[in-house]
Amino acid sequence: MKSRHKHMLAALVSAAVLTSSGTALAQQQVDDRRTVSANVQVEIEDIIVGSVRVIGTDSNEMTVTGTIGPDVDEFVIEGGPEYVEIYVEFEDWDDDHNDGNRRRWRGRERHDVDVDLEIHVPRGATLDIEGVTASFTVENVDGNIEIESVTGDIVYSGNASMIELNNVTGSVTATAGNPMEVDIESVNGHVTYTGSVGPQGEISIENVNGSIDLFVPGSIDATFYIETMMGGIENDFGQEPERESRWVPSQELRFRNGSGSGEVHVETLQGGVNIRRQ
Repeated sequence: MKSRHKHMLAALVSAAVLTSSGTALAQQQVDDRRTVSANVQVEIEDIIVGSVRVIGTDSNEMTVTGTIGPDVDEFVIEGGPEYVEIYVEFEDWDDDHNDGNRRRWRGRERHDVDVDLEIHVPRGATLDIEGVTASFTVENVDGNIEIESVTGDIVYSGNASMIELNNVTGSVTATAGNPMEVDIESVNGHVTYTGSVGPQGEISIENVNGSIDLFVPGSIDATFYIETMMGGIENDFGQEPERESRWVPSQELRFRNGSGSGEVHVETLQGGVNIRRQ
């Protein structure tokens, strides 16, 4: 399973690096409530700096509360009941004050454009979330989940069937039930996955510079394909990894548990892989 969003992440990496000095101004308050469908699709995008926490509930009311920085030009919540879009707008990049390859928002400090939100949605909602220097936490939301951040931690827990989590710098932590499709990618950060995989489902985890921990049930029905370039493999199920070549430190592990119906693909460049049996 290949990533479909690496080009988007590369573009975001080249975006502004916001400054962090200065005196904070008054934050703007957010308090929005609306009735939505049980399977509403929610898109949250253009979160340049900040944190967003999304919590699934048994209610068909969607609420958005929190604060946004005083220099956010526009904060938009629109749509419903089937589709809701949330995003922020800024007027201009500051191209007149380039610092090498870095650009910044014209006259704006990091805390002046910060977004800090708590969003409650129906448990069956589908989420599509994007950010730059932003951390995202999603709890108890069981629709399809897609989360991307350049610099920021990503945390998901729930029973979604499809989960896609991507970042460049920051940890990725996912706790799931028996999903059919999991795609996790990170460049610099620790990845932790806790859960199983559905029948004929697939888990794919790739990391460049960081370790990967898998916590899976002893009864998991899956075939494992594990590869590391510069890192060890520890496996609670007992099978030992093999060296791919006497000339390089790469290791490889293939084994089946149960009938091997699902597939678990894990690959790291610099970092170890730990498979823990629950």
